Amino acid sequence: MSLFFALFTNKGFTLNNQQFVLLRVTDEKTILARGKTPNTAPVTIQKTNQAVVIGIGEKDAQAGSMSIAVGKIADYMEGVGY
Repeated sequence: MSLFFALFTNKGFTLNNQQFVLLRVTDEKTILARGKTPNTAPVTIQKTNQAVVIGIGEKDAQAGSMSIAVGKIADYMEGVGY
């Protein structure tokens, strides 16, 4: 696991003043997380060559849909050089 992802594994992480717990890391460039109670919103974070795409869903959002949307944005950004 790279240093980029190792930072998230111990106690979770804070994003926009909300606590999140790491669920899993896929393909060394995507982080899937969920907010800690009471904020159980899904989060997908994907890095590109020069950027990080972050998607935070509503409390009742589908995590799979979030992951697909963030992946498409990240793929587009990589395709245009980011």
